[in-house]
Amino acid sequence: MITAGVNKTTNKYYSAFKANKKFYSTHQNVNEGVDEFYNRFENAKDLVVLFKANVADIDALLVDEQLTQSTATKETTMQKYLAVALIMNANKVKYESLWNKLENDLLVGTDSYPKTIGAATHLLTNWKVPVAVEEVVETGIGLEGVRDGNGDIIEEDTRTPRTSGRNHDKES
Repeated sequence: MITAGVNKTTNKYYSAFKANKKFYSTHQNVNEGVDEFYNRFENAKDLVVLFKANVADIDALLVDEQLTQSTATKETTMQKYLAVALIMNANKVKYESLWNKLENDLLVGTDSYPKTIGAATHLLTNWKVPVAVEEVVETGIGLEGVRDGNGDIIEEDTRTPRTSGRNHDKES
């Protein structure tokens, strides 16, 4: 359940702005599951609606969508938008390879982005995270250093770089 401090002294524009800001800054934490992240994402979206605002003005997107798909509605267009938002706000460490795949697919003419919020949660839940990334998620230590909940580096790694074990300085 969402509650917010709405009363006669509340500035509705400020409240709508803050709710939108919260929505767009809702990112998945490193050790947070997809369901928990999705619930926070939905709550942030619902808060925007509570203040009679929208997370996005999709009217132009809807008109464009209807040019290629006559059955497109405001709801189906918003679902596509929210699906992309959920994917792009998922944890960077876990899902950067997914983001790259989706972008690369676009380069070759294939739109693989999910079309509904349900399809987006299914994709995030079932995406195979690379093994090296699993170690980063479990330890919080990446190749470049310690990462925060969003996957951003917060402490540089000062350890000695790993080598292949070969002595490259050895003269022949």
